[in-house]
Amino acid sequence: MLSFQNIAVIIIVVLALFLLIKLVASSIGKFLKFILHALLGFVLMLVVSLLGIPISITWPKLLVSGLFGVPGVIILILLSFMA
Repeated sequence: MLSFQNIAVIIIVVLALFLLIKLVASSIGKFLKFILHALLGFVLMLVVSLLGIPISITWPKLLVSGLFGVPGVIILILLSFMA
C-alpha cells in the first residue's frame, strides 16, 4: 500500500525529472544554435577571404561569430580593414 509520503516522493521525483529534461533540451538547443552560427561565420569568413579581403580564421573569431552571428562577422571584417 502506498502511503501519503511515498506518493509525495514519487510526485517530487517526477517533477524533478521533468524539469531536468526540460533544462537539458533547452541547453542542447542553445548549443546547436551556437554551432550553427559558428559554421555560418566560418563560411562567410572563408568566402570573404576567397574574394581577396585579408581575414584570418582563428578560434577567437569563430567564437565571436558563434556568439553574435553574421553581425559579429561583419564587425570582424571591418576591424580587419582597420588593422
